[in-house]
Amino acid sequence: PGLRDLDTQRTGMGDEVEYNPFFKALHEEFSQVFERAQAACCTVCIPQTASLPKSKLSLDFVEMHILSPSPYFRGQYVNWNKSRGREASFDIVGDVMHAIEGFSKPFSVRILSEEIGYNKKYEPFKILVLEQPLDPSFMPRHEFGTMQSIVRPGKLMSSDYRQYLQTNSQARKVELL
Repeated sequence: PGLRDLDTQRTGMGDEVEYNPFFKALHEEFSQVFERAQAACCTVCIPQTASLPKSKLSLDFVEMHILSPSPYFRGQYVNWNKSRGREASFDIVGDVMHAIEGFSKPFSVRILSEEIGYNKKYEPFKILVLEQPLDPSFMPRHEFGTMQSIVRPGKLMSSDYRQYLQTNSQARKVELL
């Protein structure tokens, strides 16, 4: 399939989709969901392997990563969690996906690569490999805060910075110098 690997172009690193545990779970445990997503030509978002939760993946988590075009706004997408009251909407600008609605705080996730898959009718659908899950409760924390602050280089919000300083005594010492 036509592969546009954004991360490999930048850093020489990538996450092979066929070896990704989330992608494997879509094929094995959640095959009916994956088949419905393909038939509807949805965008399937695959969090990179390093960002996946250690616990078993749930249907709710999987459906958070299946996106359909918004029926209201061009260029926006909604996830499949509508039936559980966890509907969220996203837009994509360049290689960054932005959460617009459905979360307590907006956030952004970097798209590492994009593949085109084909369903049984040979219709194309997108497969996006993401830097982290679209569920904020699974966003990994790093030494310098959340991955979210890494996604927005140079745009670390003052509240993010303040929170980092409050939780990291070493950083407070540096700030005082």
